[in-house]
Amino acid sequence: MAIRIVLADDHVLVRQSLKSLLEREGIQVAGEASDGQELVGLAASLHPEVAVVDIGMPLLNGVEAAREIRRSSPQTKTDVATLLGISAKTAESHRSRLMQKLDIHETASLVRYAIRRGLIQP
Repeated sequence: MAIRIVLADDHVLVRQSLKSLLEREGIQVAGEASDGQELVGLAASLHPEVAVVDIGMPLLNGVEAAREIRRSSPQTKTDVATLLGISAKTAESHRSRLMQKLDIHETASLVRYAIRRGLIQP
């Protein structure tokens, strides 16, 4: 069974690129949103396992959208920083250092790396 993901970014090219990379790895992109409000609606209707969210989006930024999704759908894995009890900035710093140490250049590859090594469950 494929992992169901929603993508949220206000740049169409970014969403299309991520979708292409993820689908090549057998990950199902269930929906796409161009702003935070659209993301909240998609998460409520599609119940994805993961949301890949741009922090700087119009109408409702990614952090606010993640909080809203977490509040209304706690089973959706969107707010990693909150789950870990750290700030979003600290989570981003850890992600950046991991990517640098692993010589990984995009978030989609980092997700694939974690899945392949059993660090996260599909």
